Order: sequence, then C-alpha cells, then structure tokens
Amino acid sequence: MAERETRALLGDRRMSKPMQPLVANFNDLGEWNLEPSSVDWNPIGLGITGWYIESYFDTSGYTLDDLTTVPLSAYIQEAGRYQVSFPGAVRLLTLDIMMEKRIDDLPGMVQEIVGSNSGFPGSLNSRDDWSQVQFLRFREFTGITQGGNVTDVFASVNDQQFGSMEPTTADKIWLYKIVVIVGVPSDPFSQLRFPSSRAVMDIRVIDEPDLTYLFRQKRSYELTNY
Repeated sequence: MAERETRALLGDRRMSKPMQPLVANFNDLGEWNLEPSSVDWNPIGLGITGWYIESYFDTSGYTLDDLTTVPLSAYIQEAGRYQVSFPGAVRLLTLDIMMEKRIDDLPGMVQEIVGSNSGFPGSLNSRDDWSQVQFLRFREFTGITQGGNVTDVFASVNDQQFGSMEPTTADKIWLYKIVVIVGVPSDPFSQLRFPSSRAVMDIRVIDEPDLTYLFRQKRSYELTNY
C-alpha cells in the first residue's frame, strides 16, 4: 500500500527550547527580587520563594496531518555554575518537566512538593497520568563545604528523573523549569545565580493506522479533561 501524503515530513527530529538564566538578589527586608534581565521568570506565589518558566514544543504541525510524535530521548542542558552567595542554610529545589498537558495549578503543585515531597505530575497523588509526563527531573542543591565553611558554589545532592516517553498526538509538549529557594541566607545581600539551560527532545514522527491514532486521541482527551 502506498504511503499517505502529508505536509509534515516523517522521520527523526530534534526539538530544543532555550531558557534564560535566573539572577535574584536578597535584601535587608528578607525579600528576593529578580534582576531585570530575568524577564522570562515568573514568581510561583502562595508564599513560595521561587520562580518558573513555562514554554512548549509546538507539535501542532504533526497533529494537523494526523501524525504521531514519538519521543526517543529527552534531557536538559545547562551551562554554568549554580551559586548562592552567603548561602547560610539555603537549599535549592529544581524541577524540569516535559508533558503533553499544561499544569493547571502550578503553585499548588510546588507547595505540595516542598511541603510533603509528593504531588509530582504523574505520581500517585497527582491528577495527571504518568503517560502524560514524557520527562521529569527533580534535583536538590546545597552549598559545597570546604574547610568547615559553606561556599557559594552549589552541587546536586539529589537527582531523580522519570517519565513515560509515551507517543503523543497533543498539539504541544509543555515545558517547565522551576527553581525554589528553601531556607534563608546568612547575609542580607545574598545573590542567587542559576545558569541558562536548554530543553531537548529527540522525536520520531510517524503515520499510525487510523484506529490506533483515534484511540490515542481519545485517551489523550479523556486524561486532559479528567
């Protein structure tokens, strides 16, 4: 049987999305303020000291042709140091997420993760199904200790990741980068510097049989509207 003609090309692709570095300054009022250069970052709210970037990979060109996006690999690239000057007891929590459904309540999700280490998208306490989460990485950073002193350079002490890498017929794969500060620095003029990053996903665009494609769309619709 001859292959169906499509406007979008079938085969392997690499999608990438750059994300801005984060620079925030502590002050003598006990507040963290973003530097003007960090315009892409949004405050989380709900009394949480942290910020996030929301973006997406646009896969609508494939769904318009009834094609399926199959993730092959997903990862995060970061260039630079993770730094908090005068850190005191400060820790950093970071989340990198790639999923086919937009997060409905991001502040509530982060609040649950910070408070009880649960609520990750696709976890047992989440309303999002694991199959909707293509990739998730959670890390915790603390300052490196040298000679009894905590330096401004932070290193990862906890690095976990999971994801279904399930094929999708969604129009977008939503991207999130979340940085949360836990604790208070030892100096009112502390500064947080988090490096620029890039979300990368290698995919394969395929033309599935009609019945398989329709069932995949049905399942995606049910999960999105759960």
